[in-house]
Amino acid sequence: MAEHRKSQRYNTLGERWFRDQFEAHLPWLEALDEHPKPLKDFLEEHPTRLLGERFELLIRFWLEQSPHFRLHASGVPLYDAGKTVGEVDFILEEVDSGTWTHLEVACKFYLGYNNSKQWHDWRGPNAQDTLKLKMDKLDRQLSSLETPAGQAFLQEKRWHAPAPALLMKGYLFHHYRDVLTHNPPSFSHPGYPAGFWFWLHEAQDFFRSEGWWVLLPKRSWLAPVWSLEGELEVLDNHAARGQLAETIHTYRRGVMLVAVERRGNMIEERMRGFVVPNAWPGK
Repeated sequence: MAEHRKSQRYNTLGERWFRDQFEAHLPWLEALDEHPKPLKDFLEEHPTRLLGERFELLIRFWLEQSPHFRLHASGVPLYDAGKTVGEVDFILEEVDSGTWTHLEVACKFYLGYNNSKQWHDWRGPNAQDTLKLKMDKLDRQLSSLETPAGQAFLQEKRWHAPAPALLMKGYLFHHYRDVLTHNPPSFSHPGYPAGFWFWLHEAQDFFRSEGWWVLLPKRSWLAPVWSLEGELEVLDNHAARGQLAETIHTYRRGVMLVAVERRGNMIEERMRGFVVPNAWPGK
């Protein structure tokens, strides 16, 4: 998302910022590829089944290890009269400039319902979460240090108020019949990662051309599929339809479906989408 339609109180980190960070951290990333044990150990020390928490842990690992930032606080609860009234994701300092930032992070996956621009029509795979609910919550979180509880925390630490910024990643999915005439949600970034979605009863029409598919478990949603042949089960159209039907009927939830290509002994993601129960999104 590029911004919140009701608020200009915070900065949304964009392409240039991410490109600069990638270039600055490329040597560190390459070294981590060669010797990933520190990251694996970190994730084992902080087990979670929640995708959002895993995303936050990865951001925390990066900020803690980066020579370009000082991470002063993470996951800070804010209290009012002994009760938790909020939480601050990260407070960090850029080493070169000395700039302090209050950073809130999110990684979300939303499906466009009714080919609408309205935030409330962009639903999570479970249909309970919406883009509107999330953006409004982020707006509140990004102003949390302006509240009495936030001010008390800053005074206790003797810190000046850091500038609030949003780091938001994820995917937006359009119904497969709307891909060529889709409407993005209002104020979305023009380069957002996109995919498709369809109801289970539309599977026969969707699987008209031959392809290879992977049903991607939730723990793997954060990265494109790129792996050795045999590490993931690769399905043809018939097998994919059968597994989709079985999984959705058993668990009553959306399933991430990834189209892959075979390249030698590797499989590589070509596009991704969701298949949802016929009753989705419900009332």
